[in-house]
Amino acid sequence: MTTANHATPSMLTQATALAARTADAYSAKRYASWVACATALLGRGYTAQQSQEILRSKITRWAADASSQRYGRATANDLMRFMDRHPSDVRAVGAGL
Repeated sequence: MTTANHATPSMLTQATALAARTADAYSAKRYASWVACATALLGRGYTAQQSQEILRSKITRWAADASSQRYGRATANDLMRFMDRHPSDVRAVGAGL
């Protein structure tokens, strides 16, 4: 499986486009890098549609709230950690997650 630290060029292109499409998401400004969040989700094997649903969901808000980072500095690792700790919340976002 590809991770955010080992993203392929095509994954980075897809993640950049995904981050741009979801830049208006409620919690986007809570993160130091929205592209890193998109890359991490794609790296975990989520489809672009699933990743978009997650980026637009309350999960990103809850993950940023749980982060020890100040506003605008939450990380993709914070998001992944929250998702690992709360798998039922991730599944509740949408079918197929």
